[in-house]
Amino acid sequence: MRALAPRCIIHSCPQAGPQWTGHNWQVIFILAGLMVGISVGLAKAYQSPRPQVIATFDYAYLPFAALWGFVFFGEIPDLWTVLGMALIAAAGLIVLRATSRRTPSTVAV
Repeated sequence: MRALAPRCIIHSCPQAGPQWTGHNWQVIFILAGLMVGISVGLAKAYQSPRPQVIATFDYAYLPFAALWGFVFFGEIPDLWTVLGMALIAAAGLIVLRATSRRTPSTVAV
């Protein structure tokens, strides 16, 4: 039965779950394209002169993950989750503050 599972998924047999329509595949390809674009953009951003700033904002997904988890699944973050997000945010602010002190500010001419 396990050997037939991939064939069932491709041909949309009822035992494999929901039917895959053209719309489902369009959504999958759009999401895959977005993921590739985000990955390439993030890799390019890390090549910038100040990757520590990019790394700080890389963790911005955490509050959004908690928000979407609440909106779509009704998950309420517990105390440890909120404390962990607060510690990560504080560390990011410390890094930003430390790097702004070390690098001389440039004045636009």
